[in-house]
Amino acid sequence: MPTIYHPRRPRASPLWQIVTAAWEAFVAGYEKCRRAAMGPLRPNGFAVVRNFLRCSDRACGVPPQAVDGASRAANSNAAATTPPACHQRRVRQAAACISTSVRHEVPHRQFVFTIPKILRGIFRKRRDLLHLLFNTATDTLLESFRARLNLPDGRLAAVAAGHPF
Repeated sequence: MPTIYHPRRPRASPLWQIVTAAWEAFVAGYEKCRRAAMGPLRPNGFAVVRNFLRCSDRACGVPPQAVDGASRAANSNAAATTPPACHQRRVRQAAACISTSVRHEVPHRQFVFTIPKILRGIFRKRRDLLHLLFNTATDTLLESFRARLNLPDGRLAAVAAGHPF
């Protein structure tokens, strides 16, 4: 059975309505109420909200691909400013690419690393350090596997997904 196209109605979304109603008050009260615990509001936070409110909204005259492309061109960290619907589409595309083109039929496993609570505030405020954390984790796995399997020239492939919530 063919799928039927149903245009998105982002303004009908409860999340869209909440963000629209509360964003200005949130920004106004952030410095006073949340900055000490959460750090400064990240500069791309404003772009994230702006793109979220415009994503797939024909009233803004911006199709989803244009918002997605514009955010990628304007920011080095495109995923951080991509609206949820566009981000979800890219996640599915990346997963399909990994499962069909990247992942080989070799033994593999999943590792989940968590940041200890005492360090989470540092990484929440300094997201630029996360790539160092990933590199350290993969280097440790590589050394461990090489020693355990007695493969001094063994190689490791990794796919990372950060979940900052």
